[in-house]
Amino acid sequence: MIIGVIDIGTNQFHVLVARRHPSGQMETLLRDDRLVRLGEGGINDGHITPAAMERAMATLRDLRAVLDGYGCEQIVAVATSAVRNARNQAEFLALARQQAGLDVQVVDGDTEAQLIYEGIRAVVPIAQPALIMDIGGGSVEFILAGPAQVLWKQSYEIGTQRLLYRFHTVDPIPVDSVLQLNKFLAKTLAPVLAAAAEHRPTELIGSAGSLETIADIYARQHGRQLYDQSREFRLPKAGFQAVHRELLQKNRYERADIPGMPAHRRDMIVVASCLVDFIVRSLGFGEIRVCSASLLEGALART
Repeated sequence: MIIGVIDIGTNQFHVLVARRHPSGQMETLLRDDRLVRLGEGGINDGHITPAAMERAMATLRDLRAVLDGYGCEQIVAVATSAVRNARNQAEFLALARQQAGLDVQVVDGDTEAQLIYEGIRAVVPIAQPALIMDIGGGSVEFILAGPAQVLWKQSYEIGTQRLLYRFHTVDPIPVDSVLQLNKFLAKTLAPVLAAAAEHRPTELIGSAGSLETIADIYARQHGRQLYDQSREFRLPKAGFQAVHRELLQKNRYERADIPGMPAHRRDMIVVASCLVDFIVRSLGFGEIRVCSASLLEGALART
């Protein structure tokens, strides 16, 4: 059976096509990302703008054609923060059905966190208590997990596009803005720190996205390959901190010239890095396990 999964995110739409063999083994046929910026101009107002809606439908029509080209026998489309918080959600869902033939599932934050955990667990081992962090454009998910189960999870609507509009209005980001952001994170994420104090995670696992970009920057600077067959990269704390300092000091044009920096991340990467820095400093992690898996693999595992 060939299965297609679409993750309708706030900044990008992600697609995965896989063949499930009779043995149950999954073979990846395609994994791709499309820049849509669904939350642009309306993310903090709970509205998908007409321009963003048009981009989204054009992308969904194209992705549906791609999935049909692969002969997908089952298609799962999942929408997260931007759609679940949009006042015009019903319009989005109706257009997706009419124009792309997709019945989009809007998942709540709790389900999104669970899918991320299942995606990570399907790709890399979790041998000891870990804090999983997934930084999206609209929301950020935190999952405290053991080898076989979720111990605690929570989704926060503080994704990079939201934080960018609120805290990173001057470039390079001023020290005062970083301090304000850290104060906001300390208050908002107090439940995460309390849950971590209870469950005592010994490692931090980051799911793709912005953390993948930060890890790739570090890897290129040190002549290393981002991923091997294990689909994870061990980013040392000192290495992360060096990249973080560089991101804080540069403006968007200088950041665009950093090897490994995708054009679509040069703006939101700073607040993402600040978020990672807050967690690393608050909980004392010595390294970050950056994993290429995400919600896509979780949705696939459930199909």
